[in-house]
Amino acid sequence: MLLFNPPQWLKAKQTEALKAAQELGWPQKRDEGWKYTSVRELQALSFANVAPGQNQFQLPTEVKNLVASADSTLFFYNGEYLKDVSSAVTQEDIVVSSLTRVLMSAGRLQERAKSFIERKPNKNLKNIGLNILANFNQGAYIQIDGGDDSVKKIAAIHLYGNLINTSEQKPFAVYSRNIYSFAENIEAEFIEIHLSVNQIQFQASCASDIHLSAGAKVRMAKVVWLGEEAFGFHDVQASLERDSALEMFDLNIGGKLIRNEVAVNLSDSGAELNLYNLNIAKPDSHIDNSTSVIHLKGNTSSEQIVRSVLSDHSKSIFSGKLRIEQDAQKSDASQYCHNLLLSDSAEADARPQLEVFADDVKAAHGTTIGQLSAEQLFYLQSRAISKADAEKMLADGFQEALIGKIKSSFLKHIVESCVRGLS
Repeated sequence: MLLFNPPQWLKAKQTEALKAAQELGWPQKRDEGWKYTSVRELQALSFANVAPGQNQFQLPTEVKNLVASADSTLFFYNGEYLKDVSSAVTQEDIVVSSLTRVLMSAGRLQERAKSFIERKPNKNLKNIGLNILANFNQGAYIQIDGGDDSVKKIAAIHLYGNLINTSEQKPFAVYSRNIYSFAENIEAEFIEIHLSVNQIQFQASCASDIHLSAGAKVRMAKVVWLGEEAFGFHDVQASLERDSALEMFDLNIGGKLIRNEVAVNLSDSGAELNLYNLNIAKPDSHIDNSTSVIHLKGNTSSEQIVRSVLSDHSKSIFSGKLRIEQDAQKSDASQYCHNLLLSDSAEADARPQLEVFADDVKAAHGTTIGQLSAEQLFYLQSRAISKADAEKMLADGFQEALIGKIKSSFLKHIVESCVRGLS
């Protein structure tokens, strides 16, 4: 669905992307990046795009409370920007707004957004990435070039739920595009949340661009918490310039199928990345994470840790490429994936890939797959703790080991609240 009266360059870009998506087709299991994930069930469904005015929604109190400490908050419901409950900011040095408003503006702001939108979707997402470009009708735009400290904690919340003006509820698709840009030496914290407000069937596909200029220090979290019939696809691309630092915590809960593609380029010396991923799979969830971290220049560092908790018949896949180019001497990089299976029917697959073309680096990777310790369970049960409570305590400890990595109290509170179920 094209934007209402979009700029001509965008209309042409979306038309071109739609044609390319139709020609490319859906991912197949014979494709290397989709060996463990099938979209056959998704292909069999017919999804309708959501038209403006088709939504009727009252923001839940628990969602308001979740981000109450944010300086600026953007709310979206089924892709439609909720202006009346959002707190946008439009200043000379700070813009926190809907992407539509930016694209309908003239001059420097639109040109900056255009430079991000013109980047190519992640090729691993096949037609799904192209469909995001072809169909997106909204999203968040955050640009911080300076200003005071009054807007440093930002939240963009994408909610999904029932429609109105339909005789019966049918599957629908929402496509979003987010742009986050931080100028030199800026420090900021922000969170992007995708949340089902009820158990309906939909597809939410989102592309997010993150750019940190020299010296910028940004802490972010992305939460994808979907119902058991929902499909979620995410294309995240980030670029880190000289001496910049990005801490990113990625939390995935539930969903029928969640697929994340995260690609980060450490483009100049001194760039630092901490990428943490926690997956809490519900009974029949399928969560697939694919990452690419590339060290392009020397004296860069990256730490990547993935933890998955799998119950019943759930499944997680991690495919991580860590690449150190020849010009990236004295880089320090690590990648670890740990999986906790809570049932004999749960499944975890990990495919770490380490490519090193420089000879003076530190690089490490590893994978573990295991179950709860029988000895620890016995110990807790001997202290009059039920088996169910003991299992929960151990699983919570497994999760907390990663949540504890979050340095921002603002982000940590939100992540912990989501893990607890907004209780």
